[in-house]
Amino acid sequence: MESVALLSRYAITIASKKLVLQCTLKEPIPVKSGAWDDNGAFMYTSSTDIKYWRPHGDSKIIQTMDIPIYITKVSGDTIFCLDQDGKNTAITINTSRVSKKRKAESDGDTTMRTIDDSAKNDSQPFPGEADNSRAKRRKIDDKFSETPTEISWDMENAPVPSGFPPEKVYPNILRSLREAKIMGPVKITGYVGYLNSHVPAGLDPRIEIKLAHLYNRPVNSKDDQAADKKLIEDIEIWLEKKEKARNIMFITGDNGFSSVVEDLKKSGHNILLAYVQGLEKNTSAEIRKLADFFWEW
Repeated sequence: MESVALLSRYAITIASKKLVLQCTLKEPIPVKSGAWDDNGAFMYTSSTDIKYWRPHGDSKIIQTMDIPIYITKVSGDTIFCLDQDGKNTAITINTSRVSKKRKAESDGDTTMRTIDDSAKNDSQPFPGEADNSRAKRRKIDDKFSETPTEISWDMENAPVPSGFPPEKVYPNILRSLREAKIMGPVKITGYVGYLNSHVPAGLDPRIEIKLAHLYNRPVNSKDDQAADKKLIEDIEIWLEKKEKARNIMFITGDNGFSSVVEDLKKSGHNILLAYVQGLEKNTSAEIRKLADFFWEW
């Protein structure tokens, strides 16, 4: 191996054995570990991803993770690593995209993609795009960076966007939180109104689904806010327990949560908000004012 990799919290410095600088990779999420593979690519992990860097300059995501791992060795398609409990484990990855890219470049073919379209979708902040203008104005307080995040998802008014793979909702939410330096445990609860309310197949099982009513929606029912009411009821019960301050996030497409959001804020919690694209005006101005971070859904 002709190069070394020096890891810091948000950067990887690649240098020669004589420590002549070759490049620096900047990462928005803390770097956890890394090791060289058999072909000279540097495999490394952040809090949420397994990535690689090659001497030609590529740095791409191979796989998204829910919890960090710590690489000890890379051999072929196998990454040997330690989990958070210090136990040895091995992960099999698809390195063909790395090797194919390497071969394509050596043959002068620059059109080969190193990651497929599904992997590109994983790199999006949410099913929609992050509201960067808002993100630049506010920053997550350090005291909330490691606290739990409780997410209440109004699935009736903020469904999975059309055409977006349901199985990618959980990892995309997790990635967006990590990129915002929110690193604590995450719990997502989705709220629907009735037994026959639409819940897309393929959602990650870690998303808990709660019903407002244990029967089908009546034919002539005009109560489209059943999920909202159940969500608010659960938040009010939770507030009575006087839990320690944490991140509380709402995924919504309407304005039904103003009073409960204000109560959460007064209790010292950090408010996060994801709203449906194009429906910003439907989301209460009070909620937007109280939120410390925005995303589009």
